[in-house]
Amino acid sequence: MMLVYPRSHGWVARAVFAAVPCLIAAPVKDALAQDQSEDAGKPRFFIELEGGGEYDSAVSLDELDLSSEESDTALRAEAAVGYTQPFGETVELDLSYRYSILDYQDFSEVDQNSHILSADLTKDLGEADIGLSGFYVNSDLDDESFLELARISPYVSGFFTKGWFARAGVVYSDKTNDVNSGRDATTVIGEIDLYHFPPGKPWFFNIGYKYRDEDADAARFDYTGNTYKARYVHRLTLFGNKARFELSYRRLDRDYSSVTPSIGEDRSDERDRAHAQLELALTPRFDAELYYTYSDWGSNLDSVDFNQYVAGLVFRYRWER
Repeated sequence: MMLVYPRSHGWVARAVFAAVPCLIAAPVKDALAQDQSEDAGKPRFFIELEGGGEYDSAVSLDELDLSSEESDTALRAEAAVGYTQPFGETVELDLSYRYSILDYQDFSEVDQNSHILSADLTKDLGEADIGLSGFYVNSDLDDESFLELARISPYVSGFFTKGWFARAGVVYSDKTNDVNSGRDATTVIGEIDLYHFPPGKPWFFNIGYKYRDEDADAARFDYTGNTYKARYVHRLTLFGNKARFELSYRRLDRDYSSVTPSIGEDRSDERDRAHAQLELALTPRFDAELYYTYSDWGSNLDSVDFNQYVAGLVFRYRWER
């Protein structure tokens, strides 16, 4: 097995760092579910357990610009607890903790486990909500310290006309990379999302834009980036059970502000990702999720210029009251 990696790195690693990408997007509740919740104003608690597996056609690690020409299979597991506490009729606090594991069959030297703490405080102003969200991630590779990420985000959201919901926020983050300290960075992000919930329809769509400015300790890792995304979600009945189908697309462009020594020029990345998933409720508390993601990573840095697909199946149990 071989990993392609920049010559500036003396340490070879691989794997998809799963915990951070799923949380990098600022916490956005399903606006429709939030608006129609029967439990609004009541304390709520949940426990969630998840397990399954996936196939990765080209194992990679974005946080170190590493990619592999080899495929692998991995086991996934996650446990989560969460609590929602209302304060009066207009303020609500959501707290959660998640522990996730990604265990590869062949690339076992960089198996991953992550601790994720998150909090979201919102206040209903009538026409809109204002909020403050934050989370902290501590992740290991093969039981060795790898990455810490802390971020906080003030935001505003609300329905501005019938069926149309918008959310805008600013994100401030601080990242510590224990494998390469030059990648330690502070980041400022501006983002906006627009949702459309057609009245009486079982589907909605979402489009969004994000601007990112990352300032790393080593100048060669400084960059600005633009992300464009679109998502369609359809709720349906399948085999007599409730189901949810999602189709999404994301385009990411990054322009680095300094010369990357291994290529002798400023680095530039263009990344396209298409994702499809189907969630099927097997019982009121137990469901299955089938997913497929195709990514086209383009760059003048060879280690992040490749195509990849990931397919998986996970089962999830959720208890709440």
